[in-house]
Amino acid sequence: MRKFLFFLTMCIALCSCSSDEGNDNPPVRTAFRTVIVYMCGDNNLSDSLRQDYKEMVAGSANLPDNVNVIVLNDNLRSTPFIAKLSDGQETVVKTWDTDFYVTVPDTMLNIMQWIINKYPAEEYATIFTGHGTGARQTIDTIHTDMKRFYAYGIDRNYSTTEGAWINVPTLATVFSNLKTPTGRSAHMKYIFFDCCCMQSVEDVYELRNYADYLANNGQYSRSNDMYYQIGRMMPQMSGLSAIQMAMAGNYINLHRLDSARICNERAIKSEAELEAQGYANIAR
Repeated sequence: MRKFLFFLTMCIALCSCSSDEGNDNPPVRTAFRTVIVYMCGDNNLSDSLRQDYKEMVAGSANLPDNVNVIVLNDNLRSTPFIAKLSDGQETVVKTWDTDFYVTVPDTMLNIMQWIINKYPAEEYATIFTGHGTGARQTIDTIHTDMKRFYAYGIDRNYSTTEGAWINVPTLATVFSNLKTPTGRSAHMKYIFFDCCCMQSVEDVYELRNYADYLANNGQYSRSNDMYYQIGRMMPQMSGLSAIQMAMAGNYINLHRLDSARICNERAIKSEAELEAQGYANIAR
């Protein structure tokens, strides 16, 4: 979370009563890119994400004029709101009088579609901040019709005993239903997770059709223990590449050391095959 501004800059470089400011008609100018930042901070990350938001507001002073950064901000201190960040300032463009779960699929779809319609662009991107569960999820409510259990969230709505995640397969259906103002599929240039454990193979597989690039900030719970666990489990693999470490880290974080070993062995084999074809030293 502390490095969020860096990741936002990096990604940009990769070239229910409510009230609105103005109306829902798109502005005349079409931007080069609209970046949707979905901040799910109605949980124990609230203070951290509030600080991230302040950093983004300040950092927006360096944004080019043809890039929109539009933030859905949900935290413990206010009801959800949508703001446009530019010139080092925030402009709140939509508010709600009551709180609600921003991780309900239809709600997320409506929010993201509203942003796309109001801020049309040649291309779109999405950044998620909040909690992630990697390849498992064991607590609270998942909004999904599917039976896979890995999720993004959690929106607690001021509660300490319950809340709502959105399952990653269900998140994929949100992206599958997004449309540009001209009716085309709103394919993302990138989807970036500023969350723990959201670059596992399972997550990437579910979202593979909806973005050119999928990225994660590489921050894990128990991350200080990761290198120790890999070294203890596989001392012969001390020279792991960044790709191998990232993949194994998700499973180690979930206490699946055998899965991490298998994942690493396959990653090493895949990298050897790529290097044999002339793609040397990928991500080392």
